[in-house]
Amino acid sequence: MKGRFDLGNLSGILMKKDKPVLKFSFSGGVLQNKEIIDPKLLPFDMLGEVCQRTIENFFYYRVTPLTRQGLEESLKEYSIPAEYEAMIRAGSGRCAHDNYWLECL
Repeated sequence: MKGRFDLGNLSGILMKKDKPVLKFSFSGGVLQNKEIIDPKLLPFDMLGEVCQRTIENFFYYRVTPLTRQGLEESLKEYSIPAEYEAMIRAGSGRCAHDNYWLECL
């Protein structure tokens, strides 16, 4: 995970519990398309504008930094590449402090 935060070719539907909120796709780290499904359920950070920056920021704070002691070894143990996209896919973008998760496409 060196360099800028890059979502690679991540595509999916952002869910809140069992409700779809936002469908999006990245290609080569660039947002290709987005569809807001339920604006009332958007994460606070995306209220007002849903763009590449706000989607990247949302997922950035959901990924454990590689500087965390022992993380690279744990990723290797489970054959997960040390890349943002792979880590988000492996954990479905889940975070302990809310009910959002990613249904990968």
